[in-house]
Amino acid sequence: MALKVSLLFNQFKKVAGHIDSKGIKYVQNPMQTMSKASTLSGDVLQVSKKNFDKIQVLTKYSEDMKYPLDKVVEDFSLAEKYLDKESIEQILKLTSEGKIKLTDKPTIKLRKKAFSFLENPKDTTLISRLKPIENNLTGEIINPEDSAKCIKFLLKKEAEGKIPAEKICEILKTQEMAPLENFDDLLRMIELGKVNKNNLNQAMNLTENGLSLKFLYANSLDELTKDELKELTEIVASKASNRGKTKLAREQGWRDYICEVDAPLLPKDLSARSRLTAEISKKLTALTKVNKVANSVSSKFINEFDDIANAFAKAKYSIEDLSKAGGVQLSYTRDALKDNISKLMKDLPLEEQQKIYEKFGLNKVSNMVINGLPVHLDSKGLSPIESQINDEIGKFLFNNKIVLPKGFEEYQKPIEEICETFPEFMYTIGSRQHGTHNKNLSEHILMAFEENMKNPLYSTLNSSDRKVLGISTILHDINKTELTVDPNHPLISSQTANAIVQRMQDLTVAEKNRIINFIENHHWLMSVAQGPIYKQDIVNDQAFKFRSGNDFAMAKIFAESDLKAVNRDFFSMYGRKINSPMTEAIEKEIVNIQSKGRMIFTADVTADYAKKCGAKTFEFGSGAEKTNNLVISAKELGLDSQNVLYHAPGADDAFLLALSGMGYGNGGVLSATLGRNNHSATFQRRGEFLIFRRPDMNKISGTFKENADLGTNKGYNLEKELLLGNISFSKNVKEKYLAQTNLELSDVVYAKIFREVPAMENISQISTNKKIQEILGGEKNAKIFENIIKDTNEMYVATSKNAPSGEFKFSEIVASDLQVGAIGTNRSPEEMSYAVRKLCQDNNWAIVTFD
Repeated sequence: MALKVSLLFNQFKKVAGHIDSKGIKYVQNPMQTMSKASTLSGDVLQVSKKNFDKIQVLTKYSEDMKYPLDKVVEDFSLAEKYLDKESIEQILKLTSEGKIKLTDKPTIKLRKKAFSFLENPKDTTLISRLKPIENNLTGEIINPEDSAKCIKFLLKKEAEGKIPAEKICEILKTQEMAPLENFDDLLRMIELGKVNKNNLNQAMNLTENGLSLKFLYANSLDELTKDELKELTEIVASKASNRGKTKLAREQGWRDYICEVDAPLLPKDLSARSRLTAEISKKLTALTKVNKVANSVSSKFINEFDDIANAFAKAKYSIEDLSKAGGVQLSYTRDALKDNISKLMKDLPLEEQQKIYEKFGLNKVSNMVINGLPVHLDSKGLSPIESQINDEIGKFLFNNKIVLPKGFEEYQKPIEEICETFPEFMYTIGSRQHGTHNKNLSEHILMAFEENMKNPLYSTLNSSDRKVLGISTILHDINKTELTVDPNHPLISSQTANAIVQRMQDLTVAEKNRIINFIENHHWLMSVAQGPIYKQDIVNDQAFKFRSGNDFAMAKIFAESDLKAVNRDFFSMYGRKINSPMTEAIEKEIVNIQSKGRMIFTADVTADYAKKCGAKTFEFGSGAEKTNNLVISAKELGLDSQNVLYHAPGADDAFLLALSGMGYGNGGVLSATLGRNNHSATFQRRGEFLIFRRPDMNKISGTFKENADLGTNKGYNLEKELLLGNISFSKNVKEKYLAQTNLELSDVVYAKIFREVPAMENISQISTNKKIQEILGGEKNAKIFENIIKDTNEMYVATSKNAPSGEFKFSEIVASDLQVGAIGTNRSPEEMSYAVRKLCQDNNWAIVTFD
């Protein structure tokens, strides 16, 4: 026995352990261990081969990694606590082979006052996951028991040859970084064999960025949801911009990296990716479910908006009275429509029923609840059952009758006009809400609409503001789930509103953006009411969201209206937060943003406007590459004297920006340039270029007199930074105004002016605007301000060698949420590539020829 102890002494000196009922229990004093060992019986001291291997593995790992042995031993006890025997054996095997990182450097404290610091482990290791870990996105704590299940699963898959051992810790790291439901999906797909050695890196990348793993294994676009189609578009677009969940600095890099995987939906070939994006665009268009409404109907509603609003404001009775008297009813009720649709499909398999519901914009949650919005489709290609359903929806939306209690007839016409302009609103009539509400959904919306006009702030709003607030209120709950507390409805309703306002041609880009943003953020008061007394992050976030025009004043109006339309007690509980130190700070921060406003006006080029100016349709190409395009010269459009905002992509593929990065919420933070016909940098000599519609000037974050070389990795973080950092435009305006009038424009005054200007169609309306005249002290000063804006804009217009300056330069203007109106060219349309001509044809964009 003494010989055995002697042989083991050197090893025990390093490991310093003793045997207990669980195997090896490590201590730090080797002599203490030897003292105990000498008293043990020979049977107990017979160290098993497995335990001896453990000693060897841990000792060698400690030496190789230069980590303290006692820390390695202490951490390994966690593995023995949470993992089973088979997993422990596999861990020892993989560690001995150098294929897995077992543990990391311990936390170190140096107790010297001047140099005291704490060094924390940075890497995810197998042992570090057997301690409580916080998910970076949600803050949710991942418990050791949950991590142990994951580790055992990954070790099993490694043993089966499904995943490399070296990737186990990387997968564990993904659990800290990714939405947890996406991580669970990653494990499921590994189990099913959809994710394997060949695509594991891409799968982890997608998971960490909150994207669908179907991109790696789906065989057709039909397998993807609408959101997945949008995400795939952003990935394959070669120059996509950045808004979403990905890390801005490496956004394009990981997208390109993802596209290197050999997967059915992610072709490496650039031309194939272009074709794929075109296919996705068509599918997305087909999946956007809103009803068709003639623009004449929308125009009438917009022109008569104040009259419709006044009908509510001046009514003898209130919507509250109307609700108590029986409320708004339909001759063909919502419940009858749901019952009839269900009866028509009762004999079909459930899966087929769900597909038909989706086709008509609906989703059956239960027998009582069918959410979504019914959409009347073109009857072509519908099955007999689908045709019958389509007829029922048509009858409900367009041949229905509003029924009101006796004495409330004054509401009949305005409610009918709302339903005619927004047939989707019909489905809110009779929609029951959860218990907090004392009215159905349509009555809640109408009461909020009515309450807006009672607020003293409403009289301070201009015509554009009133339209934006009114339409936002009508649509704010447009896609809310019945009988349910639906925390996601602001986002869902904003997406529906996006599709609805796009059919309203008389709304400007700025007004559409503001409506969508307003609906998406209409629960803004929750962050103020439920947060701390004051938090700067909340102030900055809300100021950024409501930086357009008078949007925060409108947000305050609506918050009060929305609360009162739930019930009076609800307003009593939360209404006091509408005016608080936090909201005052938000208003000051908005003034800070608006006082640096970049007032860039451009011509608003659309297909309709081009037709009015004399555009003609021509046929170009032949065979499979034949297109029919609307063509007009820049001169005919009046662009010799008006500016356009444009972006000149470097290659045809980059025009996919127009599909994947343009419009509200699609990630478009972009560099653009201001120019006009025969007075430009020939649009950077790139042949074709995107011409944007008159932008939302509140979304212009940076204006530079020359190329600022900001690169492609622009996102909303940069936009926030530029909003407060680049002040050359407003600084120039303020200095010139002081020099010409001897009057100083304060930040508050400039912000007040800037709230009025973006709603105008051209700069010449500044001097005739009554509110601006009042702010500046008369028409004369308003005209001076107008001329200074014109002069300052000219500083940013691109010039070429033919220009009076004799220089070749172009400005850089950073803007977000832009909309394409046309595509310009410096050559004959016949010379344009088929891909770009097809893009114009498919999106109803005119081709504008520049000199």
